[in-house]
Amino acid sequence: MRILHVDTGKEWRGGQRQALFLHNGLTAHGHESLMVCSPEGELIKRAENTEPLSFRSEADPAYILRLLSVIKRFRPDIVHSHDSHSLTPCIAASWLNSSFKLVHTRRVDFPLKKKLFNKYRSSRVNLVAISRAIQSIMASSGIPKEKISLIYSGSDKPNAVDTVLAAELRARLNPQGKTVIGTVANFSDHKDYPTLLRAFDGLYAQRQDVILLPVGDGPMFGEIKAYADTLKCRENIVFTGFCANIPEILSLMDIFTMTSKTEGLCTSIIDAMNASLPTVATRAGGIPELVSDGETGFLCDVGDDAALAAAYGRLLDDEALRSTMAENSLRRAYDFSAEKMVLSYIDLYKNLLK
Repeated sequence: MRILHVDTGKEWRGGQRQALFLHNGLTAHGHESLMVCSPEGELIKRAENTEPLSFRSEADPAYILRLLSVIKRFRPDIVHSHDSHSLTPCIAASWLNSSFKLVHTRRVDFPLKKKLFNKYRSSRVNLVAISRAIQSIMASSGIPKEKISLIYSGSDKPNAVDTVLAAELRARLNPQGKTVIGTVANFSDHKDYPTLLRAFDGLYAQRQDVILLPVGDGPMFGEIKAYADTLKCRENIVFTGFCANIPEILSLMDIFTMTSKTEGLCTSIIDAMNASLPTVATRAGGIPELVSDGETGFLCDVGDDAALAAAYGRLLDDEALRSTMAENSLRRAYDFSAEKMVLSYIDLYKNLLK
C-alpha cells in the first residue's frame, strides 16, 4: 500500500510523535509511506521520506493545489490526516481526486462544534479515535459510533537507557538524591499545571524529602514558573524546559503524574508505564483507559489538588505498593505498544480498500 500522511503542525507534541511512529512502522512493514509536513516544523527534521508543504490556512487554495500535486505524483491508496487543520484541505482534495480513501485521527476529547458544515461529519472521512472517551464524545456530537474506529496511540519501551547521560542529569537536576515526582507535558492550559503545583505545595507542607520535576515547555511556561515562585515549595521544583532525552529523564523519577483537565489519551503516561513508573493522574478524557486505579496508580478528580497530594503521600510512604504498581504498569504498557498501533492501522487501511 501507499500511504500519504498530512500534518500541518510545526511543534513536537503527541500527535506529531504518533504520526512519526506510524510512518516509520508502515515502512518497516513494507509499505510506501510519505509524510507531508511543514518545512519549518519538527517532523521534517525527524522523519525520512518527507514532502515539505507550508500551511497558511485550512481554506488556502494554494495549499490544496500543492497537496493535489503531491497526490497525483505519489498516487496513494490512503491519505491520512493527522491534525485538525489538515483535514479540510484533505477533504477538498478527496472531492477533486477520488482515487484514495481518506482517514483522519481525532486526538482531543472535546465536543465537535455545532455548525452547518462540520468537517468531521463529511462522508469522505473515515474517522479514528485514539480512546473510547473520544469515540463517545464524537458519537454524542452526532456521528454514529460504528463509523468511528478505535485505535489506541502507542509507545514502545526504549531499547536502552543511556546510563551515563542519566547519571549526568541526576547530578544536575537532583544532586541531593531526593525522591522525584515528575511529569512530561506541554505547558498549556489543558495540562492544568496550577493544580499540579498546588498539589505539590500541599505535599511539601507535610514533607520536604521530595522534588517535583516538570519536563517540557510551551506557551504558559513563563506564567507557570511565575506562579511557582509564589509557593512555599518553590525551592523543591526543578523546571527542565524542553528535554529530548525522555527515557533518561524518566529514569530519574519515582512517581509519574498527569493533572490534565482534558486529555485524549496521553502517551506520556504510556512512556511512564514503559519506564515502570506508578502514575497519579486525573480522570480526564482517556486517562482512565490507561491508568488502572489502585493497580498501576491512583486516579483523582480533575482539579482536586488535595486528593492528588494524598495520593503522592500514600505512594511515598509505601515503597512496597510503589514497587507493585511499577511492575503492574510495565505489564499494562504492552497493551499500548507502537507496533500494535501500526498493525491496527494497517488492518483499517486494508479493510477500507476492499
